[in-house]
Amino acid sequence: MMITRFDELWLEWVQYDQAHPEVFAYMVENVWARKRRGQKVGAIADIFEDVRWKSRLNPVDPEKEFKIGNCHKPFYARKLMHKVPEFEGFFRIKLMFSKNHKPLGKEFKPSDVQDDDGTNLFAEEPTQPDLL
Repeated sequence: MMITRFDELWLEWVQYDQAHPEVFAYMVENVWARKRRGQKVGAIADIFEDVRWKSRLNPVDPEKEFKIGNCHKPFYARKLMHKVPEFEGFFRIKLMFSKNHKPLGKEFKPSDVQDDDGTNLFAEEPTQPDLL
């Protein structure tokens, strides 16, 4: 199975997203608030900064702190537009060039990531191509 940098990033994001569902829930509420104010398009970077600095998701206690990586931005933008049809077109999406790059070396096995129902999320091709 050919692994690319994209595959590494995607798997890291899936693991993070599953471990921190509150982040996605906060992002959904954040986008709804922006849309209610009349905003037609937005930047996922703005949403990330809100998660980091304005939400209570990033605790003050360094022992409980979690980090949200910048590499997760394109995946969250796509997930937001995929899961909430009213968000379609809210974020501008670019081609992810990491699909053409070699991995950095972190090895993932198909068993590393499973969906809530136990379905393996990493087969020969990512199982959610509409998000990518």
